Parts: sequence; C-alpha cells; structure tokens
Amino acid sequence: MLIAEHIDDEGSLRQTTFELCDGGARLSTDGDSVVVPVRAVLLAMRRFGRDLSPDIEPNGETINLGGGFTLQRLDFRAAVDAEPKTYLVLHGDGPPQCALSTEVAGALRFLGDRK
Repeated sequence: MLIAEHIDDEGSLRQTTFELCDGGARLSTDGDSVVVPVRAVLLAMRRFGRDLSPDIEPNGETINLGGGFTLQRLDFRAAVDAEPKTYLVLHGDGPPQCALSTEVAGALRFLGDRK
C-alpha cells in the first residue's frame, strides 16, 4: 500500500510503501526497506493518531494487521489544504484512529533503523 510520497533533494519523486511480511511490517522507499513488528505499527498509530471524525469515510486500500486490527489509507483534503494529504486509519478496539501517514512512516523508519 502506498502511504507517502515526497520529492527528494535532487527533485525525484520518492514513494514509501507499507506491506506485511513474515517478520512484521515492511516499509520500503525506492528499494530501501526496514521491517518492524506489527505491534510497533499499533503503538505508532496510538501515539500519533486521533479519533477519526464520524463524518469522514476512509476511502483507500486496507491491510489486515491481525488480532482484529486493520490499517486503511485515507486521502483527505481539508478546506485549508491545496492538495489532499494521506492519512492512515487504524480500525480495531475503540473508535478509528487517524494519523498523518508521513508521521507514522517516519516513526516506523526510525525504529527499523535502530535494530
């Protein structure tokens, strides 16, 4: 699942993807990958996430994390945004939690790099 895009210092588009693998959750940016436990994904979403407004319907791809949790992509353009931003929505116990995908990806990449 594509979770983030940015332009690097050379002007090239960089894409970060998220997928489950045998060792947990893999984040890949143009071939550079880190793997973190699925529990780290849950903790990052709880740390950065806020309750999703009931009037917003997630509209993107969904990944089953197991244990009754799913992670879903949400592209949302607030009234003050020129372009939509990509969020991740954690569904599971309690209300859905929504976090900016770049924050979650950055935290998970940091954790993966520390191994």
